[in-house]
Amino acid sequence: MFLVKNTIGKIVITLIVVILLLVGGTNYFIWYNFKREVPTVYKSAEDHFKYGSINSGGVPFFIWEVLPDLFAEYLPEPGGYKSLGFIWEEGQEMPVGVSKSVVGFPQGYFILKSSKICFRE
Repeated sequence: MFLVKNTIGKIVITLIVVILLLVGGTNYFIWYNFKREVPTVYKSAEDHFKYGSINSGGVPFFIWEVLPDLFAEYLPEPGGYKSLGFIWEEGQEMPVGVSKSVVGFPQGYFILKSSKICFRE
């Protein structure tokens, strides 16, 4: 406790505490915005199979949304991802076999869970 008795010791202790708080706050910010995984709850086991994620990486959701609009001339026909053979159920945000999960920020993952996505019958 010798350091705390004089003015220089109090300044050193205060600086150490401030630095620790800044490092801790920065680490929390980075974890929350880039590493945090929020579990997705589905209504049924069938929905979980169709839209669940196996966390194998992905594309940020905002990029997933605009790709068909930006590169419409490269698609086989109008209709966005449907023109590539993705099966889209009425009222769903993502096609069957593609999940949306939150890892810091929403991302659309390209998860192929069924051979029907890869090969049209």
